[in-house]
Amino acid sequence: QMHGAHAGSEEYNQRGIGICLIGNFEESRPSAAQLSAIKRLVAALKRDYRIPADRIIGHKDVKATACPGKNFPFA
Repeated sequence: QMHGAHAGSEEYNQRGIGICLIGNFEESRPSAAQLSAIKRLVAALKRDYRIPADRIIGHKDVKATACPGKNFPFA
């Protein structure tokens, strides 16, 4: 794994998988294509790496940020 700098936490940068969608989801919603792609990606990562659902967290759960934004349907 490559060291990341996305999460704002050394632990998560070293062990986590960061997923980025382009857009400001405080102002707008992700597109249908973005939602479809992220659902497929997260399902594949959960399956391939045996990641339990309760380990899927938002950026704001690690760092003081609004990300992924109020218009992102995280559930």
